[in-house]
Amino acid sequence: MKVINQSELEVLANALSMWNGAYVQKIFSSEHELGLGLWTNVELKWLWISLDKSLPIVLPLAQLPQGLVKKTTPVGLFLNAHIKGKTLSSVTINHELGRVMTVNFGDSRIEIRLFQQGVNLLVFANGKKISFDKVKEIIPAQKNLVLGPLRTAEQVVREWLEVKSGPQVIATSKSSDKKSNVQKKQEAILKIEKDISAKQTKPWRELGAWFKAHQSNEVPPKYKELIDSRKSWTQNMAVCFAEAKKSDEKIKKAQARIEKLKSEIEHGEVPTEKAKENVFGDSEAKGRTLHLKAATAFMGKSAKDNLKILRRANSWDYWLHLRDFPSAHVIIARPKGAVIAEEEIKKVGEWLIKESVKKNYSGIAYEIIICECRFVKAIKGDRMGRVHFQNERVIRLKVDT
Repeated sequence: MKVINQSELEVLANALSMWNGAYVQKIFSSEHELGLGLWTNVELKWLWISLDKSLPIVLPLAQLPQGLVKKTTPVGLFLNAHIKGKTLSSVTINHELGRVMTVNFGDSRIEIRLFQQGVNLLVFANGKKISFDKVKEIIPAQKNLVLGPLRTAEQVVREWLEVKSGPQVIATSKSSDKKSNVQKKQEAILKIEKDISAKQTKPWRELGAWFKAHQSNEVPPKYKELIDSRKSWTQNMAVCFAEAKKSDEKIKKAQARIEKLKSEIEHGEVPTEKAKENVFGDSEAKGRTLHLKAATAFMGKSAKDNLKILRRANSWDYWLHLRDFPSAHVIIARPKGAVIAEEEIKKVGEWLIKESVKKNYSGIAYEIIICECRFVKAIKGDRMGRVHFQNERVIRLKVDT
């Protein structure tokens, strides 16, 4: 693969700028590579930085590359402490200095130097700074002649992934090779549920109803990416209802698969570790419980309560919270390895909406974040009870009065 030139770096910067407004949810670091997981309100994307001197590059990736060996590095720790949780504001290129990209997060920034004699990464945040390698003086770049056609961002990513997919060693542990059938099936259920959630967030039927009511292609901004402006509104409406029907069929099959896996688990191994009987302890939230078939849900009353029940929960318990709305925290305490039916989780979700929103919630679709407690970390020193989370999935619910 050819090293990217100045003009192609600008193409990549424009592609990354499409994610302005996304916030940094994850940090990945290895010996020569760094990744910033950016949540774009739809899905997680990766701003990927390779500081390999033979092929230095910055890329917009849809997912983590295969065959990575994670390694704790000073720069990775610094990014985790000072950049994680911040919002991407802009991506710029310094034309005078050549292949130097600056990724801005408000008053913090990452400077990426991609010329081969001085490959480096510098991070400036909260009055502090750190660099990947010893900082060398930058010599102003000469005008860069492009002798061939420019590659698009997609072409650069594809070529880099092809190079990356050569002989790589995928880091695995011996214990991961010895997963029981039950664990594998539980992981499969979680993956299928995440796929279902992704399908449910696509508002095809809602958009079809909009077309039917308004008979126009002048749709609200949130629907723009779903329509083809070259088609008539009737054609777009037909596409929407067809996609909705197709999605319903896929969800139905996926739910049948989940039930089959649950049945196989039920007649196989039995979880050995019991659920917590009470995660309230001495908090003020005693009594805010919801009993399920195989678990119990606990809800906090205050920021202090929310953190207390989170800290007392088992790592495998579920944590729930309304997305983009202030809400209580809910912990679903379950036996280790137990699979909670989707209907039960929705029941807890409805309870969370009613208790958090209190009124005027009828007919409004709310999104609920759910993940295991092991992936939820309280923000140190924050009195509002806010947390960082990862490996989440989202369910969408409407509650009737």
